[in-house]
Amino acid sequence: MSQSQFRALYGRAKTPSDLPWASEEPRDLLVEIARARERPGRALDVGCGTGMYSVWLARQGWQVTGIDFIDRALEMARARSQAAGAEIQFEKRDALAPQPSEPFDLVVDVGCLHSFGRADERAAYRANLVSWLAPGSDYYLGHFERRHVLDWRPIGPRRFPYAAIVELFSSLELREHRSEIMKVPFPIGPTCQIGEYWFRRMSG
Repeated sequence: MSQSQFRALYGRAKTPSDLPWASEEPRDLLVEIARARERPGRALDVGCGTGMYSVWLARQGWQVTGIDFIDRALEMARARSQAAGAEIQFEKRDALAPQPSEPFDLVVDVGCLHSFGRADERAAYRANLVSWLAPGSDYYLGHFERRHVLDWRPIGPRRFPYAAIVELFSSLELREHRSEIMKVPFPIGPTCQIGEYWFRRMSG
């Protein structure tokens, strides 16, 4: 999905629930990852959108930074965090630009990677991801998976098969993968396969 398409969707949305990917609860695997850590630490929500995952993590005791490139998304995220009484640092950032920062204990991406269609974009994202991850930290990825050669849409998230995702992040340890067929609105749907990945950056 292009930046202009994202901006158009956010521009039409009066509330977070107006967005086609709206959700108010994290998926089970992310909950398990967050709770598997010995203690909450620093978390990065990449492409944080309206801030649902950022707020959930903050409520679990994490120190959260949320990044997005769309002003309207960040406006909604700040409003959500304020309503929840959660202290979260939201920043306008391009996930493909160099991102010098202290590493995080948990990086969450639900819907950011699959907006990048070109191989060079995915390579830039991967380089940033590695810099974001502290040794022994975890990466949760929610991604549209491609089921077969005809499983694509001219607009919406880019769909990549499981093997392509594993290859892209081959420097990380894949700890768990889950997938589920879900109904999604037109023109992206009527259905898609949602893949969830739990990667860990090995210590050292």
